[in-house]
Amino acid sequence: LERATPGVPVWMLLSTGADPIGLNVLGTQLHVTPGPGLVGFVAGFTSGTAPGTGTVTLDLIVPADPSLHGLTMYGQWWVLNVVHQNPFSATAAFSFSLMR
Repeated sequence: LERATPGVPVWMLLSTGADPIGLNVLGTQLHVTPGPGLVGFVAGFTSGTAPGTGTVTLDLIVPADPSLHGLTMYGQWWVLNVVHQNPFSATAAFSFSLMR
């Protein structure tokens, strides 16, 4: 994640589905499908010192389970928005496929 406010918490949402239109949650569009396949967790805090320079990276450890081969997942970053009216800012959804 890049160009965020420095020093704020960031959440990663992962799901087995995506919603291009999105669902409005607290004034921000949720673009990953809610339901049993949705997992969310705090990914850390943004680094940086000046406005718009906050970044965070995340390494995901995936089990060596053959049944996960070819699974496509969708993700979305959510960032606590301390300088705007809405409590959160979010990225568009992104996808990745698990391969060996």
